[in-house]
Amino acid sequence: MEVEVKLRLPGPEAHQQLAQLLAPGLLATHQQENYFFDGPGRELNSKRVVLRLRFYDGDKKAVLTLKGEQVLVDGIGRASEVEEVLPDAAAARRYLQQPSELLALPSDIMKGLAQ
Repeated sequence: MEVEVKLRLPGPEAHQQLAQLLAPGLLATHQQENYFFDGPGRELNSKRVVLRLRFYDGDKKAVLTLKGEQVLVDGIGRASEVEEVLPDAAAARRYLQQPSELLALPSDIMKGLAQ
């Protein structure tokens, strides 16, 4: 299970302080590129669903993610999230130029969206 914490910091100074506090536990740093997809009628957005393609460290890894609608209870947001690592990160870049090709991707995420 993954737990994600998001903090709203008042400014750069607070960010620097937090970074210094967390630095001893830092194992690695990764460069990420995030791309979001939706239909022409914003079909996913209207259902509060997000489809993201994330690249790590250039083309070392590509992950397709479907995030469900967030439910907020007592100030804590919870949302379903399904991720699939794509077998060829470099080849996955074609989806940036031809997003409709995602529809043919043999992926449980894309199969679920098609239903």
